[in-house]
Amino acid sequence: DFITESNGTRPHINNYTNLKRPKCPGCRIPRTRCKHNCNPEDRISSFDIRLEVAAAFLHRGDVDGFKRVLETAVVEATNEKTRRRYSSGSRFDLIQVMCSLAALYLHEGRVSSDRSIRAERIQAANNLFMKASIEDTKEQLPIIGQGQVMLLKNDVKSARSFFQRAQKLTVNGNQTIIPILALASIEFNHNKNYTTAL
Repeated sequence: DFITESNGTRPHINNYTNLKRPKCPGCRIPRTRCKHNCNPEDRISSFDIRLEVAAAFLHRGDVDGFKRVLETAVVEATNEKTRRRYSSGSRFDLIQVMCSLAALYLHEGRVSSDRSIRAERIQAANNLFMKASIEDTKEQLPIIGQGQVMLLKNDVKSARSFFQRAQKLTVNGNQTIIPILALASIEFNHNKNYTTAL
């Protein structure tokens, strides 16, 4: 797989063009093998890998596998010794892990006919959304999640407050229309105010 120079010697790793795995922008080798002094925020995080693995489980219908991978990642994130290995660039990946798992818990609570299980799942989801919001107070995803929790509790006023707050935030630094759609959904489904929703 290696490309050689015309004189038969191996070139510097920068010249490898056939490596398909994500590459570190600093040295152009696979990020997981980068040992240079490149910007640590450019390196792929363990949380990013966990998200991809979890998504693969979900894609094939293995919800238990999806949950296991994300729960392991969350436990790892709460361990200080393990946490030190990750750069600040891993923060958004961790927030996605927490919010994805919280969304699953929220779904489990929504569909459960057992009141105790329903309450436990909804609380577990809310706890994860709160932890995620602590990771980055400017991040929109956890606030949207907390709004969804409030809707499931039939607390429309609090849900609206969370969605309005989310309008001032971003998703990994990018503006989105998610809060506007969430507010429109409240007007449409709860207030029956179709004109305002539109």
